[in-house]
Amino acid sequence: YDQVMRAVVTHSAPSKEALQDVIRGTLGAYMEESGWGLVLALSSLVLSRGVAGVRGDMDEPNGALMGAHGYCTQELVNLVVTGEAVSNVFDGVRDLDGHALRGITRRCRLGVLTLFEWYKYVEVGSSLKTPDLPVWVVCSESHFTVLFSQDASCLRAGQGGGAQPFDLLYYDELANQEALIRLTVASDPKGGWTARVGDTIGDRGKCEGQNIPPLECVIETRWPGVKVNWNGTEPIL
Repeated sequence: YDQVMRAVVTHSAPSKEALQDVIRGTLGAYMEESGWGLVLALSSLVLSRGVAGVRGDMDEPNGALMGAHGYCTQELVNLVVTGEAVSNVFDGVRDLDGHALRGITRRCRLGVLTLFEWYKYVEVGSSLKTPDLPVWVVCSESHFTVLFSQDASCLRAGQGGGAQPFDLLYYDELANQEALIRLTVASDPKGGWTARVGDTIGDRGKCEGQNIPPLECVIETRWPGVKVNWNGTEPIL
């Protein structure tokens, strides 16, 4: 690691086009199978925002981008997705006994969904739930995966408009998934897991360890009261 950091060369780009040229020219270093691509990408994110800017984004001045066991923190997820290392996923800024808690202040290009919201531990705001593009980073269980759609109508579904059903595509690289999983989301006359389990923090806690696919719970944090069809794929428990 120390050798990598001593050998790092920084590039400045005055425009988006110039940045794209730099990335194309250095892509091999990022994509090398046994290389340091993730470390280089993280370093680039921090330097682009500025070390002082990253620290200033966080609720706690001594906050970190890496947590216990090498897991990334919410600050790092937000830095990757939004360009700012804020500590929360709700919309705007909230006051806690005179201390400002910073969330997401604008609609994002990509979104974030999390199982923690199903359990009422956090609140994900509309800035992340309804991004510009139908792509969501998913925090479920112990790692991150991705949900996306080829049909932007899913962005309107569940928000006062939009047609159902629609398809979501799911990919989990850590699971060495060989093909995308297609999930069809449609309104459930019975109200989905939201109606069957309940809506209080106590109700949601009781469903831990039950035979409920966590991904379906994550999907219901964005589209409540729906039913998920796995289209022949074994549901992931």
